[in-house]
Amino acid sequence: MSDIADYGILATEALLRLHVDAYFASVYHVGYGSFLHRSTLLKSLSSPTTPQAQVLLLALCAVASPFVTSSRHAPADADTWAREAKHLIMDTSDHPSLASISAALLLVIREGTLRRRASVWLLSALVVRLAFILRLNIEPPSTLSWAEQESRRRCMWAAFCLDKLVSVGSAQFIHIPLEAVKVQLPCIDRNFTLQVSCKTSELSDLLAPEVPVATLDSNRGLFAAYIHVQTVRSDVLSFRRTFASDEVLPWDPTSRFSACVASLHRWESCLSPELKWSPSNASARHSINQLSGFVCIHMWYFRTIVDLYSIALPGHVDDPSSLAGAPPEWIETAQKASIQAASCMADVFSRVLEDDPGFASTDPHIGLCILTAVRIQIAWAELGASWTDASSRPQAVKHIEVMLTMLHNMVGTFPSVDALRLEVCSLLRAHGFELELDLEIVPTPKKPPSGDDVFSEKDLLAAADRNLQQRGHSTSSPGEEPQSSSWNFSLPQNTAAAASSWQTWPAPTEPSLPASFLEDGGMNNMGSTTHALGDPNLMFWDPMLFQPQSGAEGEPEEHPLFPLYSFNAF
Repeated sequence: MSDIADYGILATEALLRLHVDAYFASVYHVGYGSFLHRSTLLKSLSSPTTPQAQVLLLALCAVASPFVTSSRHAPADADTWAREAKHLIMDTSDHPSLASISAALLLVIREGTLRRRASVWLLSALVVRLAFILRLNIEPPSTLSWAEQESRRRCMWAAFCLDKLVSVGSAQFIHIPLEAVKVQLPCIDRNFTLQVSCKTSELSDLLAPEVPVATLDSNRGLFAAYIHVQTVRSDVLSFRRTFASDEVLPWDPTSRFSACVASLHRWESCLSPELKWSPSNASARHSINQLSGFVCIHMWYFRTIVDLYSIALPGHVDDPSSLAGAPPEWIETAQKASIQAASCMADVFSRVLEDDPGFASTDPHIGLCILTAVRIQIAWAELGASWTDASSRPQAVKHIEVMLTMLHNMVGTFPSVDALRLEVCSLLRAHGFELELDLEIVPTPKKPPSGDDVFSEKDLLAAADRNLQQRGHSTSSPGEEPQSSSWNFSLPQNTAAAASSWQTWPAPTEPSLPASFLEDGGMNNMGSTTHALGDPNLMFWDPMLFQPQSGAEGEPEEHPLFPLYSFNAF
């Protein structure tokens, strides 16, 4: 066992407290990060002499470091803490504990933020095995305190979400099947913090359409909603990978596509009132440092809709012939569904930035959602002409500017997001977009130069241009005639009987949400679905991002698919 003096930060309780506070303010409520019990953790700060306390605190300090503004420690210190935590996890692997899996989960969050894919891949496998070795997949003994019972459940669900993110819908990469997780969903954070025991639903109940929503418990919070949406998204990504071989076509009411649409409906209907999107709920979450987590679940919801429906957009499937028999009405409805969901993402950011112009999401994955939404907005601008929608390009520009502002705000905390910003800028140049933004360049912390490992922004833009060219996009400057790109292809002209079950969507004419949505609508994501590895700079392998080789007058109108995202809600 190492002496705490060997790890300088562990010897200073005040500094440890700063990092613990930063974790609970900026990391805990985002994604799958809410598995540590605050009061239990604080008890270990005065004398972290055990390996379990040391490994957990080192990992926590490493992941919280970017959010400690008053820290005298440099990023290199956080690298040291993370490296020492990894060593301690391996040194104590013969005696795994809840602390060791918690530390491994924290390190995955950090490594993902830094886009260290190989490390994420290996650590995620370790997390899965530790979860099963510790038998976290079954309900904990009642002899444990409520805090420890709930911590065990939350670590299991965090591992489950991580597995969904890393596997991106690929069956051979999924190591935690739903049927193996026999624990209830995480409870609301108030009950976890105050150790108020309660019963929550199982995930299978949320996914089962035959279980009435009214019979579900009200003890579920942000984490449970995140688990639910990631489960739905995994099914959607699996559908995208394999739908071309389905006997039942996507536009058939009995298809897997229709089942995914029903799952999206189900997710929204299972939200408690305080988790539904509204400006008042957003403001309330902002006041208690939960806005990033609140925005996170809704971004992934919209992203999942995009993932589903963008199969109808040009260039978003490997084999366009797989939709050769699709009714034109279905194609247009699906295209507009994906575009409107991307617009909803921009509208959420617009509302948040209106209240707090400097708001920066503490979830680095939001950058990937933004990149996807920008690609969909470009599709809207380029397809709008075929719908006689003259407003498509200016409205797309407005939405893109909002999302670039969010990326700009995030760069100060997550330097890795700058690569996504450059990708977006290069993509916009390739499609002839001119934006009226006056954003001050945020200085990005840089590691010491080493040989050829030094790149200027010009170098990175050039690399992004080459990446685009490899994917068939033009890189002409604004004003130049763009070359033909993968966006341009003819929509199928033949119709099918199933088309009668689809409502024709009116073209968007408003800056935010349209007057009506579609009953069986949805959305999808960008890029090829063949390869699991995607782009080497992504935090997780995301095949959807890269291609390898609208009521009465004066009253809000609701979307049939997303009833709470009404036009006037923003």
